Amino acid sequence: MSTHPFDSSPFAGVKLKNVPQHLQAEASHYNMQAAARWENYGKVANAVDAAMADQDRICKAFDKEGWDGDEGGWVSPNGILDYDWANEYGLPLPGDLDWESYKLQKRTEHGWKLDDSGWYAPCGKHETEVSGLAPEYII
Repeated sequence: MSTHPFDSSPFAGVKLKNVPQHLQAEASHYNMQAAARWENYGKVANAVDAAMADQDRICKAFDKEGWDGDEGGWVSPNGILDYDWANEYGLPLPGDLDWESYKLQKRTEHGWKLDDSGWYAPCGKHETEVSGLAPEYII
């Protein structure tokens, strides 16, 4: 059982088999001291889990749209950094709620058609078969 001050595991207070009683008592004592010292001790786990899930959702959205990520942020398929994309051009990012609306608008403006199997370019090719930039990346 971990007694790290930031351990918010629901099992932190569970008695484990084959663990000496004096270690159980020491861990319980430490947890009580930590809870008294840090008011958010053991209460931040849900917020941390939610933030991690949201970040995972955003990363998956960028990956799905073909953006490359590194230490400096995300880079669009046409080479624009995510900061510039959002702040200089004022465009939504793939993780934003209005990304799909932006994509729909740009693709319909360029003559793309949507059906049950996905998007089709004006030439009749499915979006997975089209080479080059998709309309949402033409600025």
